[in-house]
Amino acid sequence: MSLTIVQKGLLLVTTPFLVQVGLITALAWGQQRQLESHTAALEWAVSYPDSVASAIPIATTARHSAQQIAFNEVGRQAIVADPDWNEGNYYDHKPPARGLAVARMVGHITYMSDEDFKEQLETLNEELEALNAQARDLEQTIAGNVAEILEA
Repeated sequence: MSLTIVQKGLLLVTTPFLVQVGLITALAWGQQRQLESHTAALEWAVSYPDSVASAIPIATTARHSAQQIAFNEVGRQAIVADPDWNEGNYYDHKPPARGLAVARMVGHITYMSDEDFKEQLETLNEELEALNAQARDLEQTIAGNVAEILEA
C-alpha cells in the first residue's frame, strides 16, 4: 500500500479496495475542503486512473457553475472564520461547528429551487395561522374563565 498526498487534507490510498472505500467516503475526508469534497471522487478518478478501479459519483456534476463556486467559497469562508478553525486539524481540538452550520445552511439553499422555498413558506404560513387561531381561542377561553372568577 502507498499513500500519496493529493491535496492538503486529502490522502490517496493506492490499494484498489481502499481507493474504492476512500471514494465512497470522500465526503467525510475533506478537512479543509469541506464543501468541495464531493468532487474528490471525480478528481481522484481523473488524476489517478490506474489506481481507481471504479467510481460511482453521486450528487455531483462534471463541472461547477460560477454561482456554485461562489456559494462554496461563502461556506468555506464561514468554516475558516470560525474561532474553532484549526487549519483543518481536529483530532485533538473541537471542530468549527458554528462555521460548519453556516456552510450547511448555504449548501441547503443551493439544493432547493425557488418553487421548493415557496411551497415550504406556504406550509409554514398555514401552520402559523393555525397556531394563531389556537392562541386566539385560548385567549378567549382564559378571558371567559377570568370573567367567571371575578363575578363569583
